[in-house]
Amino acid sequence: MSIDANISKKSPKVSKKDYNKLKNAVRNQIRQAFSRSEHYKNFLDMHRVEWLSGKRKRVSYKCAKCKHLFSKPDINVDHIIPIGKGTYNDISDAHAYYKLVYCAYDNLQILCKDKCHKEKTKREQSAPSFHNAIF
Repeated sequence: MSIDANISKKSPKVSKKDYNKLKNAVRNQIRQAFSRSEHYKNFLDMHRVEWLSGKRKRVSYKCAKCKHLFSKPDINVDHIIPIGKGTYNDISDAHAYYKLVYCAYDNLQILCKDKCHKEKTKREQSAPSFHNAIF
């Protein structure tokens, strides 16, 4: 009997619920790591708008859609070509999902959180291609 066969016999079965929890935890960790990464920070630095308010320097970011200025807590870094629901179905997809999240800067944009990003997300989720996205 090979070692692999012996290991597979002893491996515990994981319920679908627990597997999905693990899969979602991995996906969330990839997204959180992206939002703390140098890649993310460099993108924000390239798009920051500095201006003076009295003697104080202020930093804002311009929404790509409505063109208004917003503070950092009021923006989202959005993928222009969306990462659809079908792109991360299995834990083995984690590496490909990571590459989609850490995409080139030309597939990222800044959108205001409360209006433009919500509208885009709603529009994407209602589109059939969002549910059938592939790598």
